[in-house]
Amino acid sequence: MPNTIKQEKGIAMVIALMLLLVMSVMVAGFMLTVTSERKLGNNQARYMEALNVAEAGISEAAARLSLTSSSANFIGEGEVKHANWQARIINNATTPTAPANSNIDYYSSIQSSDSPLSYTVGDMGTSDSVYVLTARYKTIINGNDTLIYYYNHSTGEQIAVASPYSAPNDKSTPVWVIRSTGMRGNSRRTLEVEVSKSILTCNVRASLQANADIFSRGGCGACGHNHPSSLWSATAEPTVGAGTVGNRTPCYEGTGTPYELCNPSTHEEAGCLPAIATSTGTTLTLKGQQNTTNGDPATASNVPFKKIWEMLGFTDSTTMKTTYGFTVITDPSKLTAEDLKCKALEFDCELDKSDVVGKGINPSGIWWLKHGLQAAGGGQNNIYFKGLFYTEGGIHISGQFWCLGSLVCNGDISLGGNGGGAPVDVTGQIDLLYSSEALQEVLSQVSTTSGLKQLAWREVNIQ
Repeated sequence: MPNTIKQEKGIAMVIALMLLLVMSVMVAGFMLTVTSERKLGNNQARYMEALNVAEAGISEAAARLSLTSSSANFIGEGEVKHANWQARIINNATTPTAPANSNIDYYSSIQSSDSPLSYTVGDMGTSDSVYVLTARYKTIINGNDTLIYYYNHSTGEQIAVASPYSAPNDKSTPVWVIRSTGMRGNSRRTLEVEVSKSILTCNVRASLQANADIFSRGGCGACGHNHPSSLWSATAEPTVGAGTVGNRTPCYEGTGTPYELCNPSTHEEAGCLPAIATSTGTTLTLKGQQNTTNGDPATASNVPFKKIWEMLGFTDSTTMKTTYGFTVITDPSKLTAEDLKCKALEFDCELDKSDVVGKGINPSGIWWLKHGLQAAGGGQNNIYFKGLFYTEGGIHISGQFWCLGSLVCNGDISLGGNGGGAPVDVTGQIDLLYSSEALQEVLSQVSTTSGLKQLAWREVNIQ
C-alpha cells in the first residue's frame, strides 16, 4: 500500500508538470499572437498613414499649380512650352541644379515645420529620389511627336495637342499629373492624380464693350484676338507689337504673330472676340489717325450688355461679392501697393488716375467702379491694368490707359473732342488687349472657391 501511494504521488507530479507545460505553451502562443497582431496593427496603421501623407503631397502640388505665375509659391511654366516639363518639390531649402535642357524645375516644399511630412525626399542624391513629389503634363507619343493633353471644360473630353501646345479653345486647360509618395516606416504608397485648372465664368464679349457712346479723337487701339497673360508686368511698362503701347499697334497682325494665342487664319479657334462691341442704340465714333481695331470681327454692334455679376455667372451682386471677396473702397486716395495686387475692389466713389499711379506696382484684379474713371495727364504715369475693369460711369482719358483682359463700360467713353454725347473734352490714348488667360488667372487668384478639377485618381507601385 505505501508503495502504491508513492507511485500515485509521482503520477500526480507528472500530470502537474504536463499541465504547466501546456499552459506555458498556451501563454507563449497567446503572447506571440498579441505581438503579431500588434505588429500587424502597427503595419496597417503605417500603411494607412502613408496614404494620408501621399494625399497631403497631392494637396501641396495642386494648390501651387492653381496659383498665378506671379505668386512666389507657383510651380509651372506659366505658358505651356515643353511637353517634358516637370516640377520636383523637395523637403530642402536648397534645391539642386537641373541637368541642362531637361526642362526640370526644382522647388522647396512650402512646409514650415522642422519635421515635415514625408511625401517627398530631402535629397535627390539618394536611392529614395524616386519618391520625389512631382508634377508634369499628361502626354502621349504620336510617332515622333509628343502631344500634351488639354481638358475641355465644356465637353469633358481630353484633347491631345501637338507643338506649339496652344489651347485648342478658350474652354480648355492643360492636364497635369501629380505623383506623391507617402512614407511611414517601411510603408510606401504612391498616388497619381490628374488635374486641370478650373475655368471660371467670365462672359466678356470684346476687349472693349460699352453700353453707351464711344467717342475717340485721341487714340484707341483695341484688339479682340486672344493674347497671353505674360504681356502684362507687375512693375514695368508693357511692350506690345513693334514698340511700346503708344504706337497704336496693340499687336502684330498677320502670319507669325508672337503676341497672340490664335492662328491668324482661324482666330475663332482660340476664342477671339471683337475689338469693340456696342449695345443697341449706342454710337461708335473713331476720329483722328491713331485708331486701330483688330478682332473677330473688328467691331460688333447690338451686343447684349450684362451687369458685372451676370458676366461672372451670378444672379445677384451679393453672391458675386461673397464668392470673390470684394473690398469696398470709399477713399481711393488711400490705396496702397498691396491693394493693387490682384484683388476684387468695389469703388463706391469716382476713381482718378492719380489714386493708382506712383505706387510702384501695376494694378490687377476685378475692379467694379460704381461711378467712373478720370485718367487725365500725360507722361509716364499711366495705368497698366490686367483683369476685368468694369465701370458703371464714364471713362474720360487724357493720359494713357492700357488693359490686358477686358474693359466693360456702362457709361460714355470719351477719348478727345466733344462728341457722341461724351460729357468731357479730353485727348488721350487707350490700348486694350483681350486675354481669356489673363481673365482666368485673375479670377482664379481672387475667387474663394476656385482651384483645380480632379480628373483621375489612382494608386501606383513604383517600388
